[in-house]
Amino acid sequence: MKDKLKQTWLSLFIIFLAIITWLIALPSLPNEIPMQYSSAGDVTWSTNKFIAFIFSIAVMLFCYFVMNNKLVFNNKNNDRFSGKKSFKRFLSPIVQLFIYIIFLIIIFNAFSIF
Repeated sequence: MKDKLKQTWLSLFIIFLAIITWLIALPSLPNEIPMQYSSAGDVTWSTNKFIAFIFSIAVMLFCYFVMNNKLVFNNKNNDRFSGKKSFKRFLSPIVQLFIYIIFLIIIFNAFSIF
């Protein structure tokens, strides 16, 4: 367990940063946050700010557990990623950072910055 935390500290830091960002932005966000737009630029789906917060952290935690519990790389018949330890180490933080950037865009869009 301790070894796994050493390998995934960057992913956990990004998740912690996302939680802090949401907690800072939450009091000043409008009640309804647009989550999806049509190709014409109209809002097709919006949700409450608390549900958006819970949803975003749940998505990040789900991706963290999937990437770090070797569900992706622990296939006995397919060892093509077995020698790529650096690839395994940096794939999860890259995914977490990508999700964090998406939710930053959602937050800034709710503030009408974008």
